[in-house]
This record gives sequence, C-alpha cells and structure tokens, in this order.
Amino acid sequence: MNIIYDTNVINCDKSKHHVMCNQCIKVTEHYILASIEQFGTTTADEDVYWNCKNQIIQCLECNSVSFRTVSICSERQAYDDKGEYYYPEKIEIYG
Repeated sequence: MNIIYDTNVINCDKSKHHVMCNQCIKVTEHYILASIEQFGTTTADEDVYWNCKNQIIQCLECNSVSFRTVSICSERQAYDDKGEYYYPEKIEIYG
C-alpha cells in the first residue's frame, strides 16, 4: 500500500460563513480565524482520497469561538450531509 499525505496552512480572509451558533441559537455569520488542511490518498486494492480542513471559527454576533472540521472522503464517513463536524456539536432547532 502506498500512502501520500500532506498538510497546508490556509491563509484566512475576512469572508463571512453562515454557521449555526450554539450561543446565539440561530444561524449567524462567522469568520474563520485559523485553518489547516490535511489531504492524501492511499493505494491498495482501490484508491481512497480524503481532504480535511480543521478550522477555528468565531461568531460575529456573540464572539464565541468553536472548532469545525470540513471533510470529504471517497469512503463514507460519519459527518453531516455537508461533510462538516463541529465542536461543541451543533444544536438542533425544531419548529
């Protein structure tokens, strides 16, 4: 098996991203304060490709800081339908 792996530090701009804020209990605009991208491929019987961005994000309304992982993989993973995982986990609002 051959594994190719690399990491990039991504320059963050002042783009605003709409994210569910657990403190505001609604979708608000967030800045990405820091982002590191990891990506790679493996070759065994089948090629597997993956890309993962680990980000520190901050709400522009309440200034709370959280951690977000945005990931894609040629194999299914346990992320939401956008390939995102949050810490603390996003709360669900019904109604």
